[in-house]
Amino acid sequence: MELDLSSMMTDPALANNPWPVYAGLRDHAPAIAAPFSRSRSGTVVVLSRYADIRKALSSPELFEANGANEMGQQRPCIPLDIDPPNHAKYRKLLDPLFSPRAVRAMADETRAIAKELLAEVVQDGRTDFHAAFTVPFPCRVFLNVVGFPVKDLDRFLVWKDALVHGEDVAGSDDLNVLRELWKKTANELYAYFDKLLDRRIEDPADDLATRLVQAEVDGDPLTRNEMLDILFLQMAAGLDTVTATLDCVLTRLAKDPELQAAARSEPEKMRQIVEELLRIETPVSLVLRYATEDMVIHDVPIAKGDLVMLMLAAANNDDREFDNPETLDVDRNNTRHFAFGGGVHRCLGSHLARQELSIALEEIFATLGPFSIPEGEEVNFVPGIRTAHSLPLEWKASVTT
Repeated sequence: MELDLSSMMTDPALANNPWPVYAGLRDHAPAIAAPFSRSRSGTVVVLSRYADIRKALSSPELFEANGANEMGQQRPCIPLDIDPPNHAKYRKLLDPLFSPRAVRAMADETRAIAKELLAEVVQDGRTDFHAAFTVPFPCRVFLNVVGFPVKDLDRFLVWKDALVHGEDVAGSDDLNVLRELWKKTANELYAYFDKLLDRRIEDPADDLATRLVQAEVDGDPLTRNEMLDILFLQMAAGLDTVTATLDCVLTRLAKDPELQAAARSEPEKMRQIVEELLRIETPVSLVLRYATEDMVIHDVPIAKGDLVMLMLAAANNDDREFDNPETLDVDRNNTRHFAFGGGVHRCLGSHLARQELSIALEEIFATLGPFSIPEGEEVNFVPGIRTAHSLPLEWKASVTT
């Protein structure tokens, strides 16, 4: 089986319907090596079966995160690119910000944001839901969590898109072009947060920057670089993944009236519906690691220093692990999915994301009538983190709240 990594990273047709590719990899090439210019060794090995990815995610001593995520950063992002034992001290600092208790305390405000945005479009009967809701809703919630200035959201989104969706922004997968874009963007971002930290030293606020300025880890204050590396990651990751998830989830519901009707009729099963949609769609389709020693998986040699691409979305649809994985089953024991990654690097914001998704669906169902994609229009996704360019929706009737 030949592997076209360029298409995997840039082809919208693949992003729109990746499941046949996932199945082909799992069934015929569960481990496959290919040349890849973004790998330090020049080689990437792609893993796609659930069991292999579970082992890799739970074995940071064999598959390290350090340096695998190239976004123009000057140093490893914290905590994404930090492996044990140092990883734990940063998670201890950040986990309380996104704990279940902290997230529950935000539920009313989160719901109010959803209601406000929906009230602006409900009478229209049709809109680009990506622009009207799936971007502003999670971004406003996240900015409230970390305390970044809301007035700068448009700047954050430009920076985030350049870092996370560089191929789409640059219109190229040429690594030299991308690295130039990433470096320029990263330098602007570091400069912005450097000034923000200076302001918070003089004028503390209830925000993440102030928390970092005042924090101690193992009895020592954070260095300025540590603060910048934490803020860099929060901006890049926090403003993208829930938008992508909402785009994927709402597109699937819009294309499947029966599924949408079932979801609307069983609000008590909203949590399980969200989990199943996360498993099937898995918007963050892959994560990257580096092999720390020579090994062999499915007769494919992996050398120390090779980049390893873990196809989370393929694993989440693996019929070796899930019966009839293409079927949304709200009674499935699906807490084993990897939509939020796994192991020590499991997504810091997973509790927040789950609450946002549940509240968003509850309020959409309560406010909008059955929705669909208008005839003659399409939803096209960006590969990697599967975000929609636009999400045209129309609804047959509206219900005012």
